[in-house]
Amino acid sequence: MDFARQITILEICNPQEAKSVLEKNIKAAYFLSCKIVVCEDGGKGIVGIVKPSNFIEMLNDNELKEIAQNIEQKLIGVLNNLK
Repeated sequence: MDFARQITILEICNPQEAKSVLEKNIKAAYFLSCKIVVCEDGGKGIVGIVKPSNFIEMLNDNELKEIAQNIEQKLIGVLNNLK
């Protein structure tokens, strides 16, 4: 199937962080791994993430939310270093 734009979806995972999260709540497996999306939109390249904290909020667990926010900040740091 042809798709008119370029898009790459990178799935990344930190095994230690994933283990920590899964030991606290196995349902977090639905949100693993983190994604970085690189795509073309209007002739421009765009790089972004889906914030892990948005997904983890569905589990109503403050400890997991803190871990997700930490991971999110690391991902944002990676994206900021690409500029």
